[in-house]
Amino acid sequence: MDPISLSVAAASVFVAAFSACGLHRVPEGHTAVYYRGGALLDRMSGPGFHIKAPLIESVSYVQTTVQTDSVQNIT
Repeated sequence: MDPISLSVAAASVFVAAFSACGLHRVPEGHTAVYYRGGALLDRMSGPGFHIKAPLIESVSYVQTTVQTDSVQNIT
C-alpha cells in the first residue's frame, strides 16, 4: 500500500474513533442527563465538554434557562 493511501486510511480511522469516543459538548443553558440501556443514571453534567461511555451510554440535553413571559395591552 502506498504511503498516501495509508495516511488517508489512518486519518479516516482516527476521525471515526474520535467521533465515537464519547466526548460531547453540553450547550450553555442546558444540563446533560445520561442513560445506560434506557435507564436514567444518577449523574448530570453542566455546560462544557464531558465524556460518556461510547456505544453504552446516551445523553439528552434539558434546557434550564428561565423563560420570562410578559402580557401587555390587557383591557
